[in-house]
Amino acid sequence: MKPIIFAAFIFILILLCLPIGAAAELSVGSGQDYDTLEDAVQGAASGDTIIVMENLTMTKRAYISDKHLIIQGADSSITITRGANFNPAQDNVRSTFNPGMLEVAISDPSRPELSSSVTLKNITLDDANNPDRAVMTIMEPGGASKYPSDWNQRIYDSVLSAYAEQTTIVLGEGAQIVNPGGLSAIHITNGAKCIVEENSIIKTDSSFSQDLILMYNNADLTFNATLTEITAKNIINATNHAGSGGEFNIQFNGEVSGPDIHVTKVITALNKGEIHFTGTISDIDDVMDGIQVHNGGYLNFTGTISGLTKSQSALNITAASVGSTLDFYGVVDGCNFNAKTNDGSAIRGYPKAQITMYEGSKVSNNTNCFAGAIYLRTNCVIDIYGEISNNTCTNDSSGGVYLIGSSTATLYGSGKIIENKVTTAFKASGGGVFVNDESKFIMEGGLISGNKATGTYTASKEGIVIPNLVTGVVYGGGGVAVCKDGQFIMNGGTIENNEAVVGGGVWISGRERANNGSSFIFNGGTIQNNKATGIGSNSNIHYGHDIAIFASNNAPSSKDSGHYVFIGENAVIGDKLVGVSQTNKSNTSNIIGFKQAVYFDSDKNRDLWLGTLKPSLETDIVADASVSADLSGYVNANSSLWAASTKTSGTVGMTTSLSNMNEDINVNEYAVVIAALDSGLNIQDTELVRPIRDADVLSFEIPVTGSASSYGIVLLKKVKTEPLDLTISYEGSGEFYFKDYPTDTTITLNSGDPAIEIVAEAADNWSLKSVTLTAGDGSTFTKTVVGGITDVDYCELASGSNTIHAVFEFSGGGNPTPNPGGSGTGGVTMTEESSSVSGNSGFEEPITPEGEKPDIEGIAPPTVILLFVMAIAVFLFVYRNEE
Repeated sequence: MKPIIFAAFIFILILLCLPIGAAAELSVGSGQDYDTLEDAVQGAASGDTIIVMENLTMTKRAYISDKHLIIQGADSSITITRGANFNPAQDNVRSTFNPGMLEVAISDPSRPELSSSVTLKNITLDDANNPDRAVMTIMEPGGASKYPSDWNQRIYDSVLSAYAEQTTIVLGEGAQIVNPGGLSAIHITNGAKCIVEENSIIKTDSSFSQDLILMYNNADLTFNATLTEITAKNIINATNHAGSGGEFNIQFNGEVSGPDIHVTKVITALNKGEIHFTGTISDIDDVMDGIQVHNGGYLNFTGTISGLTKSQSALNITAASVGSTLDFYGVVDGCNFNAKTNDGSAIRGYPKAQITMYEGSKVSNNTNCFAGAIYLRTNCVIDIYGEISNNTCTNDSSGGVYLIGSSTATLYGSGKIIENKVTTAFKASGGGVFVNDESKFIMEGGLISGNKATGTYTASKEGIVIPNLVTGVVYGGGGVAVCKDGQFIMNGGTIENNEAVVGGGVWISGRERANNGSSFIFNGGTIQNNKATGIGSNSNIHYGHDIAIFASNNAPSSKDSGHYVFIGENAVIGDKLVGVSQTNKSNTSNIIGFKQAVYFDSDKNRDLWLGTLKPSLETDIVADASVSADLSGYVNANSSLWAASTKTSGTVGMTTSLSNMNEDINVNEYAVVIAALDSGLNIQDTELVRPIRDADVLSFEIPVTGSASSYGIVLLKKVKTEPLDLTISYEGSGEFYFKDYPTDTTITLNSGDPAIEIVAEAADNWSLKSVTLTAGDGSTFTKTVVGGITDVDYCELASGSNTIHAVFEFSGGGNPTPNPGGSGTGGVTMTEESSSVSGNSGFEEPITPEGEKPDIEGIAPPTVILLFVMAIAVFLFVYRNEE
């Protein structure tokens, strides 16, 4: 029994290994196996190859069901053409319709074991596009229900069609589709697959107006070919019908390029699908979008788009109800967009787009952008690790990134926004980044450098006049511009070498909004070497080289709301002056003047808020302080500031530049009124502070109180006219006296007097160390002595005690002697014992902690002790071995 079972088993194995049926080659043509392609397809078995021996004209579709076939030409010249009287077809879904040339299907979609495919090689399918049938509506199950009255004459399907998940079309090597005239060249739906191989070709004539490749409901396309002669609505149109629950997939590795490409969009994808793009789109004129992904779609882009002209965008990431996603690894370079549209950008997101720009990616050398090379509108998010460089906006806002409508961008360590420009003739803002309309820009690291926002303005004496602009706003921000409740948070990175009319590095705009106002939270990083060019005759005013805060109706009321800059603990500002503007009270509608340039002492103060002060509050502070007798003769210098600090005690140091406010230190004397404010901006107390001068710079400190929420600061000035006394003194040995008044220790200077000369000459063996002028306001000035003469001008003095003091120091060569006389404080006598240490230059005997000399002779040298220990060790070793 066992041998029989074994033999049967072997026999079954042999049977299983025998071929069921070998694939055949079937020929089509006159005198061949079949006269027509449709008959050959009908008679072929799965796996057969159909060879077309001569040119054919088809009048009936070739329907491939439940089989896998190869159709190829006998040589590359073979063409199959759609006939003028192509027979209609019927099915249970579409009833009677005009079919495509080849259709791939399965007899029962509910049976997963069934499948079909067709592979075309070395053959051309000519659809013989008929303009009479150019108007058509898709005959798709569940699709549109309204058709032209003569639909059966004017509607027909694609050249190649596949309708089920188990069906596949392969446009192989040497295969061509030309002159499509129906729904599309290729139509795949309901999970069908299509592969367009590298050496295949698709061409249209100039009358074709539909989609070249049409995909629906879970369709899958791999495209590796090069397209150079296409006129179509879209090259690829992928859509998932509502309720289909599917997701299409596109792998595009091919190329679309050249002046003979005339399409609205290269790829458009709607409703939940994936596009993986590694290919190239280049040198196409007047294309709306390179790729659009809409409503829940996903695009993984590692390819290149370049040379588009008059386009809306290279990549358009949009939504209806569900946001779409872009993972960007590739390049968009050298495109010339249509700035006349609202969206001319390399990458456009609107709304709800989720974009990641990875390290190594690049958006560069694009021109004529409407608002940013990357434009994000309404709840979009982008993370930037790549490079955005050398893009130009010819409208008004941002050469690099434009954010509007609660959108967010984050720049990371490898990210770069560099060399972008806004070149509009009127209002230029945000050369690198423009943050608008409640949007947020976060800088965790990276570089913003070399960006420019330049424009043309007119200047007036009081400020800057902006004609035909209702809000009366100056635009700026070479690196970053923020307005309309926008927020910029900088935690790291560098902003440098950017340029704008106002706020070369960062500009916080005064464009008012009913909500909180724009803000810049500067926690860390570096802003340095930026340039604000200024406007007209006022170009010497400080417009904020690194940071500028422009006037706003949203003056801050607290540390959390309003229009302000926050300077954090790790923030570094190279210019050390923040430009702060103030609305001119005589005409708030169209005149804005920069009247203040302030900074904090970065070595002493951190966590500081700066903002503009409401004009009404400024008036109240001056009125409250005017009762002080110390303010007699002072007037408002029209320079004010709002500030707050995390400190609850001590002081906060600040600095302001007079020349940057068109103030003349040679004429005026200055004071600062500081008002402590509660959370409702009510004045708690005012204090008069006399600032310290250094050349044209004023420094002062805000006395911090725990009860104050913030502080209002107002600069006052008065013309100096009263006589001022100057007292002379010195120490050391030498001559120091008023040249014209050698016996006087105090003289009086009046406004308009020439500078008083002072003689400063050291005695023998002495040298002049320093000459310091201390003014009545506490300011100190180091004076330069040339030829034994220095001088003091009236403008250097201030109300109070003014002194000039010289210090002479002994320079060697004998014993210093007391000052021989003169109008100084007396000399300093130094004895030989105190001036130097003399004695032997040899060994210094050590001293014990008790002050006694140790017994050096009683201490064994370390070498002797070491040798003794070694000798004992050797002895013990030898002794132990002998035992």
